[in-house]
Amino acid sequence: VYIKSDANYLYPGAMVFRRYADATTDGVEAINLLPLETYITGVLPWEISNSWTFEAQRVFAIAARTFAVTQKGRHFSADGFDICPNQHCQAYRGCSRTNENVLAAVTTTKGMVVSYEGKPATIAYASSFGGESIPAGTAWGGSNARYPYLTSIKTPWEPYADYENGVWVDEVSP
Repeated sequence: VYIKSDANYLYPGAMVFRRYADATTDGVEAINLLPLETYITGVLPWEISNSWTFEAQRVFAIAARTFAVTQKGRHFSADGFDICPNQHCQAYRGCSRTNENVLAAVTTTKGMVVSYEGKPATIAYASSFGGESIPAGTAWGGSNARYPYLTSIKTPWEPYADYENGVWVDEVSP
């Protein structure tokens, strides 16, 4: 079953529709129910390009799967679904950008996740690091000891100045 949204996104799997109402919104919410591997085929071409090299897509499929596995249930108690389709979790817009390379990248890495000490690792990724990442403790607060594998690295190869969101300026008052 494929459901087409008004934005021309195609969603595979089953959909659950329910009323969504809060202080400012009253509408219908659609929740897409689908297997993990199908979900990853709908994340990969929206988080990176479906035209990137095959190996880059394979690596990203593993990263996206790892994130999904470790974030499962993130919204369940409050909202009744596991992962939202926005930048807060992972960009997911169904299968309208899925192509043969995306399918092959997901299929050839099926079930693979990044692990640390035998468990799926808590990981994060971003479209641009601005030249250097930061350790987990700095990003999320607390101790770096909780995620010793998430250390700071320089990314001198990254052309972040060329990215839409790669350079920004914030001004704050004293």
